[in-house]
Amino acid sequence: ALAARKPYKGNWQTGERIVTGKGFSVDANASFASGSKLRLEAYISGLAAPQVFEKLCERKTEIELLMGGELSWETLQGHEKRIALYMPGTQNKEDRSQWAQQHEWLLANWPKMTEVFRPMIAQISIGETEGGD
Repeated sequence: ALAARKPYKGNWQTGERIVTGKGFSVDANASFASGSKLRLEAYISGLAAPQVFEKLCERKTEIELLMGGELSWETLQGHEKRIALYMPGTQNKEDRSQWAQQHEWLLANWPKMTEVFRPMIAQISIGETEGGD
């Protein structure tokens, strides 16, 4: 669940671990991407991340319907994957006048991400895979 956290000095903040499985973990993060975009992401890491991502891609239409909009399905370096929801418009993390709107957007969408992804990932069966976080 979301909890009060000390601000991180970087451009991202981990809110919670959605799930950990054999060879992978999925974290819910908020971050400012390049181009002044605020995103909420399910960040998938570990050796089995590609398999988890592939299984979730098979349910892309259902996931996007439950999330209420189009998501960005991203392959990152190594095994890492990201499924992200971007806040519309240009966001500036230094502009305090935008903070209330940014916080409202995060609080509206963060719980939804956890509610959608946790049960779907729990249904995923990964073969014998070694590794983890």
